Amino acid sequence: MADEWNTPDGMISVTVPDPTRFVEVKIGPEALVAWKSMDGNLVMAFAELANPKEERLRLSPVVEGFANEFRKTFKNVEILHSSVEQHSGHEVLVMTGRGEKEEFTAYSTQVITSTGGKVYKAMATGIGIDTRTDPDATAFIASFKPLVSRQGGATALVPAPVGQPVQMPPEPNAFVKIISNKLGFFAGMLLFAAFFVFVIVYLVRLSRSRDTDDDDERPIRRRRRRDDEDDEEERPKRRRRREEDD
Repeated sequence: MADEWNTPDGMISVTVPDPTRFVEVKIGPEALVAWKSMDGNLVMAFAELANPKEERLRLSPVVEGFANEFRKTFKNVEILHSSVEQHSGHEVLVMTGRGEKEEFTAYSTQVITSTGGKVYKAMATGIGIDTRTDPDATAFIASFKPLVSRQGGATALVPAPVGQPVQMPPEPNAFVKIISNKLGFFAGMLLFAAFFVFVIVYLVRLSRSRDTDDDDERPIRRRRRRDDEDDEEERPKRRRRREEDD
């Protein structure tokens, strides 16, 4: 049975990827935890940010923030899927985007919920790997689980003491936009980090491949040099034979 990783506050859990094929990595202060595949093609991470007003997330602005940050690293960005689901009484936002950079295609799926004064997000990013269908990515996203059931909606306002004005919260749309932009920023940082990890691993593999090719070529080059040296020794002998024949 796969191990689970829990947030420090015990609110959310995700399944730890197969340790024989994934290693835990540090990809920046935005991620509480992250894992990358051995080949660097798939990175999975978890992040959180504060939502002290327990403001209800809205799909549209979160998707917009996700797409805007995606475009900062990749071109031809498309949102392939977005939906709202219910997990243990929590609204969970799910979305997948795709973008291109040079000859590579990136896919990124994220799942988000808000509870206990925080927003939690799990994210899987693949280079050349469709995170909607890849078994490792889908298993990670599907494992996102609130550990505390929630009843009802956002936290209600607490009346102010008698004689004092009621302090109204910021306009919900404005506050949600701030959170959505922060979520998008986290997504952008994780996307960039995932691509950076992939490029490093790709360059290392390419360098090793070239070294292997050089090793394979060395015996061939040595044989050619010996043949050339033999030709240089034989050339004067052939000239003398031709002169004698003449």
